[in-house]
Amino acid sequence: MTTPNPCTTPTRHADPRCRPVQGWRARKGVLASRGEVEGPRVAEADAALAFWAVHKRLTAAVEAGTMPAENVENVEKVLDQLAEVPPRS
Repeated sequence: MTTPNPCTTPTRHADPRCRPVQGWRARKGVLASRGEVEGPRVAEADAALAFWAVHKRLTAAVEAGTMPAENVENVEKVLDQLAEVPPRS
């Protein structure tokens, strides 16, 4: 059984991992340049940027060895759960 690709599986919101952090920053910038500073698309970009901020911090803690060994295996589970949280509008 294969795991469905979250980037091609239709959902109510985009999976933040489908676009790099730079892509989400650019998307939010384009929306703002067009005067869209609130709404569901801005909330989606904000949620994705928050995901990438948490991802960066967790990954840094794992790589630095500052996270207890028993928690390292849960990092991917936490990130998977966080990616599924819909943005607040």
